[in-house]
Amino acid sequence: MYEEQAARERRASIARIERAMDDERAEQRRRMGILDSVASDIGQYRTEYQNRMQNMGSAVMEISRHDLPDGADDPMVEATHTINRFEDEGQRVANAALQRIEEIRENLDRAHRQHMRDLEDEMEATGKGDGDRG
Repeated sequence: MYEEQAARERRASIARIERAMDDERAEQRRRMGILDSVASDIGQYRTEYQNRMQNMGSAVMEISRHDLPDGADDPMVEATHTINRFEDEGQRVANAALQRIEEIRENLDRAHRQHMRDLEDEMEATGKGDGDRG
C-alpha cells in the first residue's frame, strides 16, 4: 500500500517535471522567436534607413551638378557631410542594438540551459534515470 502511494507520488512528480521541461522549452522558443523578430526588424530598418540616406545623398549630388551661383556649393557640401554623419550614426545605433540582442540571446540561452539542468537534476533525484526519459 505504501509502495503504491510512493510510486504514484513519484510518477506525479516526474510528470510535473516533464511538463515544466516542456513549458520551459516552449517559453525559450517563444523568447528566441521574439528576439529573432526584433533583430529582423532592426536589420530591415537599418537597410531602409541606409537606402534613404543614400537617396538623399544622390539628390544632393544631382542638385550640385547643376550650375549654381558662386557660394551655393558650400551648403551642398555641408548637406552631403550631414547625410553621411546621419548614415554613420544610424549604422552605429543599429549595430549596437543588434549586438545587445545577441547578448540578450546568449543570456537567455544560458539561463534556459541552467533551468533545464536543474529540472534534470530534480528528475534524477525523483528516481527517473536518463534511460527512462521520454
